Amino acid sequence: EDLRELMIVSGAQRKQTVFLFNDTQIIDERFLEDINNILNSGEVPNLFDGEQEHLQRIDDALHPYMKELDMAITPDATWNEFVSQIRNNLHLVLCFSPVGDAFRRRCRMFPSLINCCTIDWYSQWPKQALLSVSHHFLSELADIEEETKQHLSQMCQFVHASVHTQSERFYAELRRKVYTTPKSYLDMIALYIGMLSSKRQELGARRNTLCTGLTKLEGANKTVATLQEELKALQPQLVSKQQEATQLLSKIAVDQAEADAVKERVEAEAQIVEKQAEETRAVQQDAQNDLDRALPALEAASNALKALNKSDITEVKSMAKPPAGVVMVLEAVMILLKEKTSWDNAKKVMASVSFLSSLQEFDKDHIAQKTVEVLKKKYTSDVENFSVERMQKVSVAATALCKWVHAMVLYSEVSKTVEPKRQRLQQMNAELDKANAELTEKRTALQRIVDKVDALKKQCDATLAEKQQLEFESNQCLQRLERAEKLTVGLAAEQVRWSEQEKMLQKQISDLVGDVFIAAAFVSYAGPFTGEYRQHLVSQWMNNECFSSDKIAHSDLQHFSFVKLMGNAVQIKQWTDSYGLPSDEVSIESAIISRCSERWPLMIDPQNQAKQWIKNMERNGGKLHCVKMDDANLLRVLEVAVRNGEALLIEDIGEHLDAALDSILNRAVFKSSGGRLLIRLGDSDIDYDPGFRLYISTKLSNPHYLPEVAIKVTLINFTVTRHGLSEQLLADVVKHERPEIDEKRTLLIAQMAEDKAQLQHIEETILKLLSESVGNILDDVQLIDTLQSSKQTSAIIKQRVADSELTEQQIEETRSKYRCVAQRASILFFVISSMALIDPMYQYSLSYFAKLFNSIIENAAKSDELEQRLQILQTELTAQIYTNICRGLFERHKLIFSFLIGCMIQLHSQRISQSEWMYFLRGSNHTQQASPALQAISSKAWNDALDLEHQFDAVFGGLTQNLVQQFNSFWRSYFDEENAWKSAADNNAWMSKLSHFQRLMLLKALKPEKVQFGIAQFVEETLGAHFVSLPPTKLQAVFRDTDKTTPIIFVLSTGADPQSVLQRFAKEMGYFESRLHVLSLGQGQGVKAEKLLQSAMKQGHWLCLQNCHLAKSWMPHLEKLVIAMDEKPESVHADFRLWLTSMPCDYFPVPVLQNGVKLTNEPPRGIRANLMRSYASLSQQDLELQTHAESESEMDVVYRRLLFTLSFFHAVIQERRKFGALGFNKAYEFNDSDLETSMTILRMFVSEIAERAHIPWQALRYVIGQINYGGRVTDDWDRRCLMTILDSYYTRAVLDAHSYSLVKESSDDSYRFSDGALTYYKQYIERLPLHDDPRVFGMHQNANITHQAQESNTMIDTILSIQPRNPAESAQQNKNENEDEEQDEAAKPKTQDEMVSDLAAEILASLPAVLDMKDGEQTFMDARASTQNGMMDSLTIFLVQECEKFNRLLTTVSSTLQQLQAAIIGQVVMSATLDDIYNDLLNNKVPSEWKKVCYPSLKPLKSWIVDLNARLSFIGNWLLHGKPHTYWMSAFFFQQGFITGILQNHARKYKLAIDSLSFEFVIRNHEYSPQDISSSALPTDIDGVLVYGMYLDGAKWNDSTGTLQDANIGELYYKMPIIHFVPTQQQQHHKSVLYECPLYKTSVRAGVLSTTGQSTNYILPIHLPTPADKDHTYWIKRGVALLTQLND
Repeated sequence: EDLRELMIVSGAQRKQTVFLFNDTQIIDERFLEDINNILNSGEVPNLFDGEQEHLQRIDDALHPYMKELDMAITPDATWNEFVSQIRNNLHLVLCFSPVGDAFRRRCRMFPSLINCCTIDWYSQWPKQALLSVSHHFLSELADIEEETKQHLSQMCQFVHASVHTQSERFYAELRRKVYTTPKSYLDMIALYIGMLSSKRQELGARRNTLCTGLTKLEGANKTVATLQEELKALQPQLVSKQQEATQLLSKIAVDQAEADAVKERVEAEAQIVEKQAEETRAVQQDAQNDLDRALPALEAASNALKALNKSDITEVKSMAKPPAGVVMVLEAVMILLKEKTSWDNAKKVMASVSFLSSLQEFDKDHIAQKTVEVLKKKYTSDVENFSVERMQKVSVAATALCKWVHAMVLYSEVSKTVEPKRQRLQQMNAELDKANAELTEKRTALQRIVDKVDALKKQCDATLAEKQQLEFESNQCLQRLERAEKLTVGLAAEQVRWSEQEKMLQKQISDLVGDVFIAAAFVSYAGPFTGEYRQHLVSQWMNNECFSSDKIAHSDLQHFSFVKLMGNAVQIKQWTDSYGLPSDEVSIESAIISRCSERWPLMIDPQNQAKQWIKNMERNGGKLHCVKMDDANLLRVLEVAVRNGEALLIEDIGEHLDAALDSILNRAVFKSSGGRLLIRLGDSDIDYDPGFRLYISTKLSNPHYLPEVAIKVTLINFTVTRHGLSEQLLADVVKHERPEIDEKRTLLIAQMAEDKAQLQHIEETILKLLSESVGNILDDVQLIDTLQSSKQTSAIIKQRVADSELTEQQIEETRSKYRCVAQRASILFFVISSMALIDPMYQYSLSYFAKLFNSIIENAAKSDELEQRLQILQTELTAQIYTNICRGLFERHKLIFSFLIGCMIQLHSQRISQSEWMYFLRGSNHTQQASPALQAISSKAWNDALDLEHQFDAVFGGLTQNLVQQFNSFWRSYFDEENAWKSAADNNAWMSKLSHFQRLMLLKALKPEKVQFGIAQFVEETLGAHFVSLPPTKLQAVFRDTDKTTPIIFVLSTGADPQSVLQRFAKEMGYFESRLHVLSLGQGQGVKAEKLLQSAMKQGHWLCLQNCHLAKSWMPHLEKLVIAMDEKPESVHADFRLWLTSMPCDYFPVPVLQNGVKLTNEPPRGIRANLMRSYASLSQQDLELQTHAESESEMDVVYRRLLFTLSFFHAVIQERRKFGALGFNKAYEFNDSDLETSMTILRMFVSEIAERAHIPWQALRYVIGQINYGGRVTDDWDRRCLMTILDSYYTRAVLDAHSYSLVKESSDDSYRFSDGALTYYKQYIERLPLHDDPRVFGMHQNANITHQAQESNTMIDTILSIQPRNPAESAQQNKNENEDEEQDEAAKPKTQDEMVSDLAAEILASLPAVLDMKDGEQTFMDARASTQNGMMDSLTIFLVQECEKFNRLLTTVSSTLQQLQAAIIGQVVMSATLDDIYNDLLNNKVPSEWKKVCYPSLKPLKSWIVDLNARLSFIGNWLLHGKPHTYWMSAFFFQQGFITGILQNHARKYKLAIDSLSFEFVIRNHEYSPQDISSSALPTDIDGVLVYGMYLDGAKWNDSTGTLQDANIGELYYKMPIIHFVPTQQQQHHKSVLYECPLYKTSVRAGVLSTTGQSTNYILPIHLPTPADKDHTYWIKRGVALLTQLND
C-alpha cells in the first residue's frame, strides 16, 4: 500500500519524491525484487492489478495534463505516461552496508543495484575529518585552554584509530567482530562533554562541602584563644555590677513602700468618683432614651422638608379649593409659625422664599404649651383627616408639612419631660468635674512618686541586665570553650582525613580533563572487548604522547582506575554481595559501563551472569518485565514499561534487532505542545517516563553484530572471567565444607555493608551540618550535640567495622585454603567452554556446571585432614567432570579434552610456560639449515631441534650436540623403533632433566607423527590412566543424572543409530512400545511432535524426537517447549523423559544443549574400544546357543569363538577407515546394526549344526561378507579387500585355540584367545593394547605413520583453532602499525586484491598458448601412413581429443583470470563464480570452475600450474614431433582412452578382436633407467607402449628380485620403473604369484561410478609379481595400489 501511494505521488501527481531505503528495513528479500524492478523499468509488476480505485486516481490526475500536451488518452498511453513520470520524479536512495556477504549477494541477485545506480562508497573517516569534528565539538568546552582542546582533539582521533586496530587484532586472535563507526566517535565526544560536566559538579560539590567543614573547624580552633581572654576580662566587671545592683535594690525598697501607701489612698477616692460618674451616666442615658423617641420623627420630617422644592409648594399654593386635610395642615403650620390660619394668609406665607428654611430652622425647643395643646386638640388627634397616610394621597407638600407638624408636637411633649432631667444632669456633672479634679491632683502626686521608683527600678534593671549579660557572656565563653573542645577534639581525625581528601579532590578535579576522557572512551569503545584487550586499550591511550608528556592533566597509569572514577564503592559492594554480580574487575567494569552509557546496553551473556544481576537489582528496586524478541506481546510489554517508567529486559536475542525497537534504541523522545514527553512506538505516540530502563541480553558466546546494530546499543561483554567464576565456586565450596564460616561471612558482609553505608551517611550528615550552619558554629547547640552523637555512633561503627574487617580477614584466610578447589573447577569450566569452539554441540551452561560441581563436592569422600580433603576434592572434580563431559564428546575429541585439562592445570601452576605452550602448538618459524649426515634425521626434524635449542636454551641447550654425539648409542633407536620414545627419559641423562611437557615438545620436533601418543602419555602421567581410556557410557548411568525437565541428547555421527540401544534400555526400565514414542522429525512433523510432547508430559511417557537437524525451522519452537518445561516443572509428570537425536549443527537450540545431558553415539576408536562396546551390550545368554541347556556343547565353544572373530572383524573394518584410501577407497559407514544382523545370522547357522566339521564356511562368508556388510560396499576393489579380511577370520583355523592368532604377523600371544564365559572375553579385551599395531589390519607401518601424522596434525590444529591467534604477533603488528602510521602508503603490505591480481597475472604469464592443430600436421600424416587404410591410428585420435580438452582448460583458465582482473578493478561485476575463484586463488587452491573442465588432481594451485605446464609440454611435443618413445601416464585427461587406443592399435595391427585382448605388464627395471625416458635409443618397433610416471602406494618395488616389497619406514610412495604395456590374448594369471594392483589417477582412489560400473578415478589393474612368502592377500590387506600422480 505504501509503495502504491509512493508511485501515485511521483507518477500521477508528478511530485519530485525521494525514497530512502535502508538495508535494515529489508525484512524480506522480496522487497529488493520490487526495488530492482523500479530501478530497471520504473514500475512494479502487478502492483495495481485489480486496484480500480487507485487506477481511477491515476486517470484523474494525468488526463488533464495529457490533454494540455495533446496526448492521446488511452489506457496504454496513460500507463506509459504514469511510468514515465515515475522515472522522472522518483529518486531512489539506497543505503546498504558492505559488511558481511549480504551486500555482495544482493548485488548479484539484483543487477539493477549496480547497473542503474550511482554508487557512492563511504569509506571510514580520514584522520583530518576526525580531528576537525572533534575540535568543533570540543571548542564548546569552557574552563579548558585552547592548547588542551587541541590535544584532546588529537586524542579523540587516536582513540578511534586505536580501537579500529584493536578490533582487527581482536578478530585475528579470537574471531570476534567489533566495529567502529563515525557515530561511535560522535557519541564518545558527546559522552565526554556530559561526563566531564557531571563529574566536575559532583567532585566540586564534594570539595566545597569539605572546604566549608574544614573552614568551620579551623574557625573554631582560632576562636578558643579569644574566648579565654574575654572570659578573664569579664570577671572584674561582673563583681562591680553585683555591688551596684545591691545598693539600688535597697533604695528602691524604701521608695516603693511610700508609693504603695499613697497609691492606696488615691485608689479609694477613685472608687468614690467612679460611683458618681456611674450615677451621672444613668441620668444622662434616661434623658437620651426619651429624646430617642422624638428624634426619628423629627429626622423624618426634616428629610421630608428637604425633599420639597418650590414646585411642590406652588402646587399646594395654587389650589383654588384645597381639600380639607390640606387646609388643616396649613392651619396647623400657621399656628406653629404664629401666623393667621386663613387660607389666603397661608398662601402668602408659602409664597415667601424663606418658607421652607423657616420650617427647617424652626425653634422646636421653645414651642408654647398652649400652641401644643391647640394642635393636639384640633389637629393631630384627628386621625382620619390629619394623618400622614391621608395626606400622601393628596399632596407631597401637604404630606411633608403634616409629618413636620406631628414631629413638632411630639418633640415638644418629649422636651418638656426631658428638661428636669437635663438640669439634674448638669448639677451632677459639675459635682463630678470637681471630684475628678481633686482625684487628678492626687494621681499626679502619686505618679511623681511612682516615676521616681520606676527610675530607680530601671536603673536597677539596667544594672542587673549588665550583670546578667556579663554572666551570659561568661557562661557563653565557658560553653563555647566546651563545645569547641568537643568539636575540635571529636573531629580532629576527620579534619586530617578531610584535609587529605580535599587535596585529593583538588588533584582529581584538576585531572578530570584527562581521566574523564579515558573513562568516556572506555565506556564508548571498551564494552565488547575482554579484560586483556580493555587493559591494553587504556594502556595504549595513556601512553600516547598527549598523555605521557602531561599535555593533558590526568592521573598516572598506575593510579588510574575506571572503577574508582566512575563507580560507587558501596553500590558496587551491593552489586557483588547482594545482586549476584561477579566480583572480578571486568564484570564490575561492564556493570558500570551499562550504567554510564548513553545508549541502552546489549549484554553478551552466555552464562546468564549479567541477566541474573539485572533481575536481582531491578526487582529489588521496582518492577522488571522480562520478554524475548520473538514474543508476540513484545510491543505491548514495551509500551507498559515505557509508560510506567519500569525496567524491561529483552532476553536471549540473536544477531538482529527488530526494526520496531528503533525509536526506543535511539531514544527518539520529543515534547508535545502540552509539554508531555512522547515517543513513537509502532504507529502511535505514547507517553515516555524518564524512569524507563531497557536491558538487552544474548546467550550467544560470539555474536556478530553488524554496524547498524552496534551503533544503536552499547555492546558489553559480560562473559564470565576465570577469577569471577573462581570466586563464585569458592563460595559454593565453603558453603558445603564450612557452612558456619559461610553463614558468618554472609552475615558479616551484610553487617559491613550496612555499617559502611551508615558511616558514609554520618560523614555526609556532619559535613552537611557544618556547611549549613549560620553564625558562630560554637553557638549551634543542636549541631554540636548532633556532631557529638554522630561521632560516638561513628566511633562505635568504626570499631565494629575494624573488628569485622579483622574477622573477614580471618574468614578469608580460612576460605583461601579451599581456593585451589575453586580454581581447579574454574579451569575445568573454561576448558569445557572452549570445546564449544570445536563443535557447536559441546555447549554447557554455567548453571549446569555449578549443579554438577556442587553434586561432586557433596558426594566426594570425606576426610578430617584438610590437605587430604582438598586433594580428594580436586581429584574427584577433575575425574568426574571429565567423565560427565566426555560422554557427550566424540571419540576424536576426548583426548583433546583431557590434554587441555592437563595443560591448563599446569599452565595455571606455571609448570608449563606460556611460551612453551604456544611453541608446542604453533611450531617454529626457523629458516632452513643444512642437516648433518645422520641417517633417520630428516631436514625438518634437524631444523626443529635447532629452533628448540635457540628458543629455549635454558632447557634444550645442547640438544643438537647430544643428537650428534649419542646418535648411534641412543637416538637411532629413538627414531627407528616404534615405541623407543616412551622410555627415552630412562635411557638418556640429557632427556631425564626435561619435564613431561618438554619431552612432548621434543617429540613433536623429532617424531611429529607420534604426538597423539605422546599426548596420551602426557595425560596419563599428569592426570592418570582414567583420562586416557574411559569405559563405554551406559544409559543407566546417564539416566540417573536426568530428571523430568532435562532432555537427553544423542549427538550422532554418520551412520550412527541409537534407536536399538534406546529401545533395549526402555524395555529394561519397563517402558514398552506403548510408553515409548519415537518420531523422526522432518518437514511437517513439528505439529505432530508438539502434540506427542504434550501428551507424554501429562502421561509420564518417553518421547524420542529423531534427527532434529532435519527440522531447522522447528528448532526455535522446540527451545520454547523445553524452556516452558523447565519454568513450569509442576505441569510435567515425574516419569516423563525427552530424548533427542541430532547430527552436529549450529542451529540446535543453545539453551537445550547447555542444560541437557548429551551422549555421543558413534563407533568407538580403536580395536579394543570397539570390542568393549560390542561386548558391553551382550549378556551371558547371548553367548550360549541353548540358554536352558544343562551342559555346554561343542558348538557353544565354536559359536563363541566365531562370535568373537566376527566382532573383531567388525572392529577391524571399522578402524581401517582411519587409514583413508589405504584402508578402503571409500569410507563406508558400517554400524552396530550390521554386527547385530551378522550375529543373528551366525547364531542361525551354527545352531543348526551338530558338529564343527559341517560348518558352511563358504555360505557364512558369503552371507556376512557379500550380502550383509558387502551391501554397503560400492567399489569392487573394496569388496575384494573386505572379503579377504573376512576370509582370515572365518576359517577352520579359528577353531584351534592354540595355534590361531588374530594377527598373523604378530609373534606374541596378545592376539591369541581361548574360550570362556562373558567375563573372560571382557577381561581379554581389556588386556588388548590401547593403541593398535598396524599389523592388526594387515597394514604396513607407513600406513600408521601417515595416519598418525594426520591424526596428530588434526589434533594440534584443533587445539590451535580454539586458541587466540598468536597474541604476541598481533601485539607486535599493532605496535609496528602505530609506529609506522605516518609512513608512506607504499610501505604497507599488499592487499588481498593486489595479491590475487598479481597471482592471476603470474599464472597468465606462465601459461602457454593453446595447442594449434596445424602444428601436428606432420604427426597426423605419419599416423595415417602407419595404417593400412590411411586413417589416423587410435593413439593419434586420442591425442586430438586430449588437445581439445587441454585447449578448453586453457581457455577457461585464461578467460576467468582476465575477467577476475577486470572485476578486481571494477570494470565488470564480481560474479559468484569470479568470487569463488578469487577466494580459491587466495587460499592456493585450484578453483572449482577450472576443475569442471580439468583432469582429476589434488595438487595445490602452484604445484597444479607447474604440473599443467608439464602436461602441456608433453602433449605439445607429441603433437609437434610425433609419438614419443615413452608415454607419461600422468599427462592425460582420460587415461582409459589411452589404454583403449593401445588395444585398438594392436587389434588392428594383428587383426584380432579387441575383446580378446588384455595386457601383460613387463617391468623394465633392468633395461632402462629414468634417464632413458626421452632417449631416442629406446625401441619403437615393439608391440604395446612403454609407460612411466606411476607411483606405488603402500609398497615398494624391488629392482633386484623384480617383485613387490614392503616399503621402507617413512617412504610413503615409490616411483615405479618404466612399465611395458604389452597387449596379449587374454590369459589366466596365477593369483598367488601376481598381485592384481589397481591403477588410480589420484591418491583419493574413490571417484564417481561411471557407466562401466567402475570408478572414474580407476584406470586398470596392473599385475605385479609378488615374493614367494607373501601371496596376493598380503598386498590386498595393505591396500597397495599404483597412482599416476602425487598430491604435491
